[in-house]
Amino acid sequence: KNHTWQGTNSSISSKELFLAATYSAEEVVKSLYIRTIRSGSDGKYGYYVNPGVSDDVADWTTQYHRSFGRCHTVFPSKALRSRGIYYIKLYGYVDMKVYLHHPGQWLDLSGRMGYKIYKNDKTQMQVTWLYASMLDENVKTIQKGFKCSRAENYNECMYRKLHKYMVEETKDNCTVPYLPNNDNICSSDEDRDKAFSIHWNRVTNQEGDCPNPCDFLILNLGGKNHQTTSTNESLLYLYFQSRTSINEESLLYTPLSLFAEIGGYVGLLMGFSIFHLADLGSSILDKKIFKYQKLLEKKEDQPITD
Repeated sequence: KNHTWQGTNSSISSKELFLAATYSAEEVVKSLYIRTIRSGSDGKYGYYVNPGVSDDVADWTTQYHRSFGRCHTVFPSKALRSRGIYYIKLYGYVDMKVYLHHPGQWLDLSGRMGYKIYKNDKTQMQVTWLYASMLDENVKTIQKGFKCSRAENYNECMYRKLHKYMVEETKDNCTVPYLPNNDNICSSDEDRDKAFSIHWNRVTNQEGDCPNPCDFLILNLGGKNHQTTSTNESLLYLYFQSRTSINEESLLYTPLSLFAEIGGYVGLLMGFSIFHLADLGSSILDKKIFKYQKLLEKKEDQPITD
């Protein structure tokens, strides 16, 4: 079991021990280079990314993993993505495991197969993907099929729910160390076992704690080239397709469109419209009034007897 995270040195907290025992982005990534298809206003095609530092080139986010402790997500800026990403070149100090996923979906099962990159290896891979965008379940008129929600970032929802269940179900209201909010890490054996079990049984949304993300990527890595080197570093090239397909779900009819279609076809095929309904109502009302007037006149004409 990977939950012996308590140290023997009482002067070091569990959180400090966790940070010391896991890698920062700067300790994993030696350098990262992004090459775009089109140049920017500065005439440049290539940009080096500062490991662990978010700026106008790329954004970094710390992720959490049961086996690796801390992982690190890098996402090219919108400006670079608008020019098209030709390839990304990643140099590492250590053996690495690389995951590709949609922003905010590190914990989602799509793209959860990691690709191992070892020291003294040079690996080149072609990345192809399909972008899928599904309708939010709050928009659908019929609640069946794939259900998803854009109400909350998927990662944030999962981290929040994991933290909630651990705090509620442990005696010391504590958590595992591999969560963003890990200020109170479990120390007793009973609480450690309980927190570990909650994470194990819920981290991939086995209990349906969070709705599925509506926007996601269907990824495929192929065309792998492999070469052994003697540089004592790991090297990964990711080449990206310049075009992609988008699979977008949309409503066939909104309620307004449905009534408009019905009215249009009825008018076309039968010569009938909303104005005819008004005329029909008026005609029925006139007949009722005329009938009632006749009835009153008949009563007035009858003789009065003692």
